[in-house]
Amino acid sequence: MTLANITHGINGSTITLRWISINGSSTIDLSVMTPGSSSFNRVATINMNDESYSFVASRNGEYIFQFTPDN
Repeated sequence: MTLANITHGINGSTITLRWISINGSSTIDLSVMTPGSSSFNRVATINMNDESYSFVASRNGEYIFQFTPDN
C-alpha cells in the first residue's frame, strides 16, 4: 500500500494528518516519535479509507509520524 499526498494541519495542540489511500491495504499502523524521544511508539491502527487521523500533542516540539500499511 502506498499513501499519497500526506499532509497535516495544526489547531492548538491537535495535529490532523490527512492522506489519499491507494488500493492494497485496509489498515495502517500510525507511530509517533515525540519531542525528546529516540524511538517510535504506535499510537493507533487506522482504517486506510478514513483518510485522516487527529492526534493531540502533549507538549510543544517536533513530532515525527510513521505510517505502516498492513501489507
